[in-house]
Amino acid sequence: PELVARVHLGLEGRLTALVAGAGYGKTTLLVQALESSPMPSVWLSCDPRLRTPEMLVAHVAAGVAGSFPGVASALPPGGAPEHQIAALANELLETIPDDFVLALDDVHALGDGPVLEALGLLASDLPPNVHLAMTSRRDLAIPAPRVTAAGAAVVGEDMLAFSFQEATELLEDAPGRPGEAEIGELHQRTEGWVAGLLLATRSSTGTGPPQEVVTI
Repeated sequence: PELVARVHLGLEGRLTALVAGAGYGKTTLLVQALESSPMPSVWLSCDPRLRTPEMLVAHVAAGVAGSFPGVASALPPGGAPEHQIAALANELLETIPDDFVLALDDVHALGDGPVLEALGLLASDLPPNVHLAMTSRRDLAIPAPRVTAAGAAVVGEDMLAFSFQEATELLEDAPGRPGEAEIGELHQRTEGWVAGLLLATRSSTGTGPPQEVVTI
């Protein structure tokens, strides 16, 4: 609940970033926060196919059009990404008066290069009623002067890592019911990494392969 509240507070600003490795619960947390937020949201998943500015802008426009029918469905064809982003920003400003969240999941999949410049333009140029939320497995090197000046809310691994008490609650129904000492050792070994806690428990009880990878 404390993390959901922190994300809600961040969503009142321009940009909220959840940055941590795989298995820390970034996507789960953002979904929970959006489900309990009064603001509507547009959810977009990122993947390597979006590693050009043109594809990213088209993906964002399609997502907005899906949630707000008739909006952002006719961006000017071709042209520089900055012109398309400016056109999208102007249309959103004129057609959507209420606040909403534009959520981009797995931003790390976009890679580096010009696509990050386009992401920076989105973060800087979209109207104030658009609140960006992003998840990433690595720090976001987004060139967005306006966002940098205003500050971004960041939820990192230190916040997403489970405390000993949270680890105890998580594992109380785990196979074999590990005791307090065992949970303490697992918590120390995993440093509160939730996927690591679960995998270590499954491995020690033989209910799952040790090499299993969980992505959250």
